[in-house]
Amino acid sequence: MSTEAEASSTSAAETASPALPYVAPVIAPPTPDEIKVTEGRKRILRALDAKITVQDDKTALVALGLALKLVTNIVENPDEPKFRQFKASNAAISKKLIKVPGGVDLLLAAGFTTTVVDMEEHWQLLGSGVELIILEHAREGLARYKANLEAKVETAAKSRDERMRGLDKEKEQILQQIEGDKADRKDKSWR
Repeated sequence: MSTEAEASSTSAAETASPALPYVAPVIAPPTPDEIKVTEGRKRILRALDAKITVQDDKTALVALGLALKLVTNIVENPDEPKFRQFKASNAAISKKLIKVPGGVDLLLAAGFTTTVVDMEEHWQLLGSGVELIILEHAREGLARYKANLEAKVETAAKSRDERMRGLDKEKEQILQQIEGDKADRKDKSWR
């Protein structure tokens, strides 16, 4: 019986097709536009990680919210010139974004440049195509970072409220004990 089993296994091996050699897939090198998008995305994330989000939570949330609004306006209205430019002297933008560490880095990474118009500095976004793709990545990153930071702030607030409620209960129990002690002393003093 063993010779028949050996013979059948040999014939099955002989009839199997030979293994094909491994051929690595051909991967085209990235285009210059793909490289530009990747580099822009890295710079945006670096500005968010290393600078903006290391600020106190309130400052970081305000900066992220304003940057997200500026970027969203351009992405949703790419042909509207009023959204593509703002004055550097704009009090709200200056205080909430430009003067925040990492704010200028974020604007530059998103594709904004500075220019002087009528002796006044302006931030503007020129171009389309690749620049708008980078801006879309900026919007996604800003939205994600803002949502994460909001969740962190909300969790911290809930935790603080729970601690305060715990302290209030403890305080109430202590006050009840004090009142009970006063009542006991008063009862003992009458005797």
